[in-house]
This record gives sequence, structure tokens and C-alpha cells, in this order.
Amino acid sequence: MTMTSRIRGTSNGTCRACAFERGFSLVELMVVLVIIAILIGIAAPVIKNGQSQRELANSVSYFTTNLQWAMTEARKSGQRVFLGFKWDYDRNQIEAPLGYDVGDDMRASGSLLVADNPGVRRVATGYYLVKEQRRSWGADTTGLVPASARPMAGTPYTYLDFLNDVDAGYSPSEPLYPLDIDATIASGAPTQGSFVNRTSTPKFFYPIDLDTGGTYTGSYLGNAYYAGALSFPGGTGLQDNKLFCTADTEEIALFDVMDLDPADGVVTYEVGVDHPMLAEQMVDYVLLREVDFAPSVYAYNPYQDKFLVSFDSGAGLSADIYADFQSLQFLYAINPDGRIEVWQWTYDPEPFPDGSTAGLIHGRLAKRPSAPLVYYCFFVTEEVVDPENGFTIKSTRRSQNTGSGRLVTLWPINGRYFVDDYAPNDYGRYIADSDDRLNVSDPASGFGDYIQVTAYRRNFLVRNP
Repeated sequence: MTMTSRIRGTSNGTCRACAFERGFSLVELMVVLVIIAILIGIAAPVIKNGQSQRELANSVSYFTTNLQWAMTEARKSGQRVFLGFKWDYDRNQIEAPLGYDVGDDMRASGSLLVADNPGVRRVATGYYLVKEQRRSWGADTTGLVPASARPMAGTPYTYLDFLNDVDAGYSPSEPLYPLDIDATIASGAPTQGSFVNRTSTPKFFYPIDLDTGGTYTGSYLGNAYYAGALSFPGGTGLQDNKLFCTADTEEIALFDVMDLDPADGVVTYEVGVDHPMLAEQMVDYVLLREVDFAPSVYAYNPYQDKFLVSFDSGAGLSADIYADFQSLQFLYAINPDGRIEVWQWTYDPEPFPDGSTAGLIHGRLAKRPSAPLVYYCFFVTEEVVDPENGFTIKSTRRSQNTGSGRLVTLWPINGRYFVDDYAPNDYGRYIADSDDRLNVSDPASGFGDYIQVTAYRRNFLVRNP
């Protein structure tokens, strides 16, 4: 019995070995490959979605880290730091403000509204931090000036000082701004010295023609820039579009209208005749950091053309006051005292005492007259954005997932911020009125009475989406 069992066991073992040596049939291999393909098809979107959500989390985390760093830099230096968002100049990302019928013809021609409300910029691919740095005598002025001719270190260095240095042949640097070094060198223009700004290529460019006199047509210059057909000549054209570029030597020279004693070779400031900026401290704008998001991440503007700026609690919702606000196109000024303000790049030059603005060709920074009570910075993954339809949010299950977005809420009065998950296309989600982060009745917040604000309304003109 035992012998028989052993013989049968040996025989069965031999057959299994034969089957192993024979291998798999083609049908069996095909079945395995099909199963593997199905598993990959199921897993790939999950893996991609998980990767994009990790990149979103990392990008937002780095953004808030840089925001905190900028606040510290502003406090330590006593100078403003500006946060601006980076966006390319593809006109397909532009929507005209509500109430103006754009139509395909207008979009095709690149025409847009005037600078105060240039339409809605939907997405940004990164951001930058620029420091407002007031120039003083000392280490940041030219070493060519003899020590005997320098005022005490720390004394404000004015535009008047700049002109006198130029006349003395000391070649001081023009007011600094973020210029594109490689593009400027490629164009044959200088990148430092007394005659730089007018011929240099800017790092950041404002794509709306700022001095069109209020016309709608021909005001959008981004199409030509996007196509590589726009250059920055040495003349007056496009000077006001160079973001953070406020003056050059030729323009500063115009500030000096009259000298009481021109023979002495010293430029003086004549109150009521010369331009007031001649006596002001020179301001440089220094690029501190420039950050690109991961390719799968956008900063996003979910609003149309209006934003809630005040609320009358005694009159109901009808008393809401709205103002033009394009959240990605304006600059956020981080002040040394912690306040965050909305500023804009504009061409609205301070006139000469006689009211003239002749020869003033550069733009300037100006604080917005109205801004939201709370600043929202939205971030989304690329899967929820439809580039073929004006970069609007898709109506998909993924766009209703809170993992597809992040919301950074900024309190402008003190710079405090909060980060929340955000569902880009979920009208059912609101930040509750009882949320402590919106409890502006707290005296410490400085807002006074509670103001109803919510981040989940696509457009505050639509009160109940």
C-alpha cells in the first residue's frame, strides 16, 4: 500500500514537472496581459490624480511659506514687498467683464476693455515677490563718488542726487526694476548703468495699453507678445507696460525744469516749478523670488468681474457694494506693519506744478481705491480646468472633489492666513457664517460688525448659485 502510494506520488510529480516544462499557452498569456492592461487602466488615473494632488499641496505649502517669508522681510526692512501672479499672454485666458458682449470677433482681434477693468484673467502659472527698496547714501550708491562728496550714510538718495551724479560723470544705476537679463543682452542693450531702462526688456509685462484714452479696441497687446512679435524699442512706446519700471535718466532729467544758477553745474530743486519727484527719495524695485507652480497646478480666479467690498448689515443683501476686481492681475502689497493692500500698475503720472505731464512715459504703482474685505487665493489642479472653453472649471466629479483645490484666505488688516481644501465646482459648499475665520465682530480683527463673505460664490453678482 505504501509502495503504491509512493509510485503514484512520483508519477504525479513527474507530470507536474512536464507541465511546467511545457510552459503557458498563447491564450493563457493573452488573458494575463489583458488583466494587467485593465489593472493599469484602473490604476493610472488614480496615480496621476494622486500625483497632481500632492503637487497641489506642495505648491500651496511653498506659497504660504514664501508669503510668511515676505511678511518677515517687509517687517525687518521697513519696506513693502509686492506679491504678483505670473500668467502668460494667451488671449484665450481672457474674458471680458460682465455686461460687455465680447463675441468671437472681439476675442479674435485681441480687443479688450481699458486698463481699470481689462477682463478676467483666469489662471496663473506662478508668482513673484518684488521688494520696494528706497535708495540711501552708503553701500548701495556708486563707489565712484568721492567720500568727501557723499552725505552721511543712510541719508535718502533723491532723484536730484541722481541727476547731479550723472552730470558729474559717476554713472549711477537707474532706478532698478526686474528686467529680463538674457533678452536685454540679446537685443544689444545694456543691463546696468545710467541708461538702461528705456532699452531693456522687462521681466514682467502688463498686456493692456495703458494710455489708449478709454478705447476698447486695440488695447490688448498680449497677443503680439505671446506670438513673439512685440519688442521693446528705445523710444517712448511700451515704456508704461514695463512692470515696476518707473523712470529712466531721460525722464528724470525732465523733472528739472529750472535752475536759479545753472552756471554752477549743480542741479537744484525749485519748488512750484520742478517736478515734485525730483526731491523724493529714489525707489528701486528688486526681484526677491520668482516661483513657478508644478505643471499640474494653477492659481485660479473663479470670479467674473465684481467682488464684494462692503456690506450694510442693517439693509440686507441688496446693500452689498461691488467693485471691479481681477484677483490675479493686481498686486498685493505686504506692508511692514503686517497689513496687505491691493495695488495696481497704472499710467496715471503725477503732473508737473503747471499741470503738464509731457515727457512722463513710464507707469507707476498705485493703491486700489477699493478691494475685497477678505482676499482669497484659489489653487486648482489642471484636470479640472477646461483650456478650450476660456479656462473655466469643468463639470466633472473630480472638480467637485475637495482634493482638487486649495483656498488660501488672507485677512488684509493683519496678514493672517488660513488654508482649506477647496472643491472648484461644488456650489453646495460654503464657508459657514459661523466659521471663526470669518468672525470679524471680534474687536481684535478691527473690522467691527460681521460682514458676510463667502469664497464659494463664482460671482458675487449671482447671490445664490
